[in-house]
Amino acid sequence: MEIRFYSKSPDYAWLSNFAEHGGFSLGGRAWRSVEHFYQAQKFEDSEMQRRIQAAETPLKARKIASNREMSPRADWEAIKEGVMKEGLRAKFGQNRRLRKLLLDTGEAQLVHVSSSDLFWGRNEAEEGQNRLGELLAEVREELRREKGG
Repeated sequence: MEIRFYSKSPDYAWLSNFAEHGGFSLGGRAWRSVEHFYQAQKFEDSEMQRRIQAAETPLKARKIASNREMSPRADWEAIKEGVMKEGLRAKFGQNRRLRKLLLDTGEAQLVHVSSSDLFWGRNEAEEGQNRLGELLAEVREELRREKGG
């Protein structure tokens, strides 16, 4: 079975980094979404992180982080998957309802549908690495082991 999701998918939008009903705490800060957390970690500048954290929506957080005047940290490409997984662990680990929903996906392959980001997602032609879907499956397995089955 395969579950295809994106930020506006009717049944599975909660899997998306843009889902705002999955707030969590990490690094001594409260985050509205995984997107807020992920985008803020691109920068070592604490003021830039604060601006991204305070953004009203995940889309606005992404837009702030896309400001070409600020360069991402030098090691970003090397650490970005670990940062994403840390955010996903916090989101699904701290919210019982979301944890149950994720665990209830069973063994389904999770596919983030994206025509614009073939690293994190996969397009309709099945091109792309789908790293977000794969990391979600890894977190699901970690939560399953934690739960003891």
